[in-house]
Amino acid sequence: MVEIPEERQAEALRAVAVAATERAVAEEWMTDRVRAAAVAAAQAGAQRNRIKDLAGVSPNTLAAWLRAAGLEVRAKRPAKATPERKSA
Repeated sequence: MVEIPEERQAEALRAVAVAATERAVAEEWMTDRVRAAAVAAAQAGAQRNRIKDLAGVSPNTLAAWLRAAGLEVRAKRPAKATPERKSA
């Protein structure tokens, strides 16, 4: 039986789709673990910058996780005035 290139391509693309779905599930699971660990670290009194760095997340993401867990998060600081903003 002769294999048609399109069939081989379709099979390869299906494999990509399956792998991508598996990756998304794994990423969600890992994110849940990192979130839980980050919240536990904050509750234990760890420095939030250290938590953010080790978790590999943005300050906004960490703040959202902590707020959702019922922890206090201070308001963002206003942007510093730059020479362009002072004259505007």
